[in-house]
Amino acid sequence: MAITLNGVPCYPIWKDIEFQAQTPGPVSVFVFRNNYLLMTGELHTESEEYASGGLVSKVRVNEIIAPFVRPSLQLGATSGFFNDSDDRANPGTMPLFSVAFYIQDATQGYYFRAFADWSYDYGRGDIAFLPCPIDGVTVEGQYMICTGLNGTGVTFLKGGTVLATVARGSAGPATYFLKADGIAGSGAEQALTATMSGGTGGSVSFKWKRDVCARYVVYYVNAYGGWDWFVIQGKTIVSDTVKREDYRVKWSSALGAGNVAARERNILYQGVTKHYEMHTHWLTDDEASRMWHLTGSQSVYVHDLETGLVMPAVMTGTKHEYKTYRNQGGKLVSYQLDMDVAIDMQRR
Repeated sequence: MAITLNGVPCYPIWKDIEFQAQTPGPVSVFVFRNNYLLMTGELHTESEEYASGGLVSKVRVNEIIAPFVRPSLQLGATSGFFNDSDDRANPGTMPLFSVAFYIQDATQGYYFRAFADWSYDYGRGDIAFLPCPIDGVTVEGQYMICTGLNGTGVTFLKGGTVLATVARGSAGPATYFLKADGIAGSGAEQALTATMSGGTGGSVSFKWKRDVCARYVVYYVNAYGGWDWFVIQGKTIVSDTVKREDYRVKWSSALGAGNVAARERNILYQGVTKHYEMHTHWLTDDEASRMWHLTGSQSVYVHDLETGLVMPAVMTGTKHEYKTYRNQGGKLVSYQLDMDVAIDMQRR
């Protein structure tokens, strides 16, 4: 089942994308990202009889394009936008976080694209403004991030006051961001809004909070293909897992202590994986109902507000429980989030 956006079939990457060529024989596949040709190749497939008669060639595209479908976070100092347009025929008009692939058989060519992450719940339809925040809590120093598919810009507001308008100049897919610096006003909480202009429009509400003591913010691609964030208000435990590979040499008493042979066992490689065990604050049933967008995301970043570092991460949990106050036996709801930094450190 494909979602059609702007007239082009869009397939979730977790589905088998099987293309049936109209005529048997070689099939050429071209993969594009940001109008840049990533791969081209010719596939020789076995032909089989088609249900309506004749012969066709079948190609499973998933395994070819999967390595190229990876959204990335591109933030600046204060505000801006980044896009991920990759349609060769109509640049700037197709959705984010995908690759275009063009298949050519003996008779004609066909355009398709595949999403890196797309909801398996199609209830929202062909949406164009993609934020789906868990609780909307925003703190000083983090980035506010919104993704739109067909707008010309996003305006960030505090109450009725415009904080910034980030425009891309022409309608198309983009992720807009604004660093939340200097938002503080009177009161412990400020109402924030992000509104997409142009296209089909859209608006989403957030809330800046003064009294939140948080060090980490998690940015992630939700199940609809847009970037969201979640402030970690519970405790966070950081640990390192060390993996070592060693080698041995024959020890000799005739060699001095400074010689490598004076150590029979030596470390060849030492890799360090940093792990975060993060705990959320108490969530309402409504907020908890959206946690699956984060726990199941394949594109996650951790922002350390103390150091300013934004690091790619990988969720390591394998199970998501849909918690409510009732099914937890009348207890308040919280989650534990386990993730590893996606880049291992090395010491040699």
